[in-house]
Amino acid sequence: MSVAVVALLIVGWWLLSPLFIDKEVDEAFPVATESNASTEPNEETAPNKDTGESSAQEETPSPILAGEFEEVDNVHSIEGNAEVFESEDGNILRLSEFATTNRPDLYVYLVKDGQETKDGTSLGTLKGNKGNQNYEIPVQLTVEEGDRIVIWCKAFGVSFGHAQF
Repeated sequence: MSVAVVALLIVGWWLLSPLFIDKEVDEAFPVATESNASTEPNEETAPNKDTGESSAQEETPSPILAGEFEEVDNVHSIEGNAEVFESEDGNILRLSEFATTNRPDLYVYLVKDGQETKDGTSLGTLKGNKGNQNYEIPVQLTVEEGDRIVIWCKAFGVSFGHAQF
């Protein structure tokens, strides 16, 4: 009898704790730009003789695709941006200014145009329900206009929202 109670408590905590606990992340921007990847100083990046500070300003590259998250129902809130950036090792998905309702078993899916979410490609578990986060897109996978990023609850087969490129 006590084993059943313990199992019920564990399942109950797994299901209900995300309702009260937010997991915030703030990952740094993953893509090196030409201005901060260069190792040799030039006129733009050379230290200022008077102050010793570099005159180059770090620039964030432009995304190759971008979309804004949209809610799919009144139960699960979601907001923020999904952007795809090129990198040396393939593409990177960045969720920025991101926030969603916290629940267990949330995943980030890349879903091709016309495809159902369950048939899409999982990019991994959602790192946090709030904050900036990065996900590697497999090299063999192309991302195109019309594709979408879906926050998907695997346990219940429910979409929390999506951002379409």
